Amino acid sequence: MKENLKKLMGGRYVLTIVTACVFAYLASTGKMPAQTSADIIKTVIMFYFLKGAHEITSKKTS
Repeated sequence: MKENLKKLMGGRYVLTIVTACVFAYLASTGKMPAQTSADIIKTVIMFYFLKGAHEITSKKTS
């Protein structure tokens, strides 16, 4: 349980969620094109999951 909470409060997770919320807000208010916002959100989320997968692989080989 503590491990899951630690992951949720990790910097990358919080940054990913905040970034997604900010760009979703910008897209919904029309201050940024929806497609641009979607591209940025996808890039941030992909980076988050790829980085996590890399860390798991590194721990297994160590």
